[in-house]
Amino acid sequence: MAATAMHPARVGTQSSKDPVRASLVLWLGILLCVTVLQRFAVPGTGGIVGVGFAVAFMLVIHAVSRGRLRLDPVRVGLYGFAAATLLATLFGRTQGFSPDSLFMLLVLYLPFILMVEVERSTYEMMLEVFQRVMILSALAGLLQFAIQFVLGPDAMFPLDLILPQDFFIQGFNLRIGVGEGVELLKSTGLWFLEPSHFSQALAFAIVIELLHARRPPVLLLFACAYIVSFSGTGALLLIALVVPLAFRLRWWWLLLLPAILLPLLPFLSGVPPFSLFLDRLDELNNPMASGSMRLFGPYWLVADVILDHPRALFFGFGPGSVETIVQSLDYAVQDSSWLKLFVEYGLIGTFGFTVFYLHALFRHAPDRILAIACLFQFLFLGGYLNAFYVQFLYMALVAWPRIRTTAFRGASRNPVQAHLAPQARRHPA
Repeated sequence: MAATAMHPARVGTQSSKDPVRASLVLWLGILLCVTVLQRFAVPGTGGIVGVGFAVAFMLVIHAVSRGRLRLDPVRVGLYGFAAATLLATLFGRTQGFSPDSLFMLLVLYLPFILMVEVERSTYEMMLEVFQRVMILSALAGLLQFAIQFVLGPDAMFPLDLILPQDFFIQGFNLRIGVGEGVELLKSTGLWFLEPSHFSQALAFAIVIELLHARRPPVLLLFACAYIVSFSGTGALLLIALVVPLAFRLRWWWLLLLPAILLPLLPFLSGVPPFSLFLDRLDELNNPMASGSMRLFGPYWLVADVILDHPRALFFGFGPGSVETIVQSLDYAVQDSSWLKLFVEYGLIGTFGFTVFYLHALFRHAPDRILAIACLFQFLFLGGYLNAFYVQFLYMALVAWPRIRTTAFRGASRNPVQAHLAPQARRHPA
């Protein structure tokens, strides 16, 4: 009798875990697409369409068909508004445009209209899936950096020695030297497009670890892997989050870090590996260097080009035009996400897109600090407007998961039960 009585409970427990397992498998697939499959392109597409994008989209379609992801009506409406404003700018353009660029933009952001309600514990497990993927990536990055000491720099990219270039996404700097006078290459984590992409992913992993787990060995692993990326963009992301992290964790000493570290910079300028990072500050004085193209170039372009064309200010120059405009300048400009959006779609398209995007990132974000991290990376750390490996990461971290509210459960209780339940949780038997 006892065994018979326990059997339904076991079945109920097992069935209740199935949706959680299904969600975690979906998250693992998406996160592998934006990390391990980041570099790979679908053959025959000219290195433009990523394998990770194709696989991620198929996973989304499958998840929707099985009811694991469902539509958010408000986001559907805002997506329609954004699409309408983007299309409206085509009527005011003054030159040709790229239909492929516009189509890619509309398709890439379509999955943002989806969501899934999960328990807080399930969301924590989703974040842990990302952490384990990044642990694997960090180990791969350290091994990749170390192997050049034994087998040379070519051995750092074994897949490139086997597969044709058509199998990889084109237009990125894979092999970047550590610094002047140092015959070493930066680590890309083996499968990231550039060292900077690797460093930014590690910055996300460090933030998540600080917020949700705080395991010293894992933090040490991420820090060591970050060092061999020799990239400053991940550090910029971490610096941008110092204040919100200090308030969330109540680590007020974080607010004192700038006052402590700034006076030490002159003494660290000749000490490796700090010197290799600090030497990059000289790039700010070179209009053709990466530091200047990230921090100053976009604003120079707006002042020199956009403000002199009132029609372009409102309607933009058309989808896919930013590359042509950048090439005509006598200084380097990184086509940051906001810049590409603004240059190509003007104020009208930018407004509609921004309303939709901010709502998707922040309205139901399970962790607002991660949402801030996503927005900062999107705006300032790269040309990520049409980057699937960034946008699908944002969907997995903050846009899709929605913490299930329990208010409706209390409605079925009588007032005494509703009053006693919180006390019971605070004082378990």
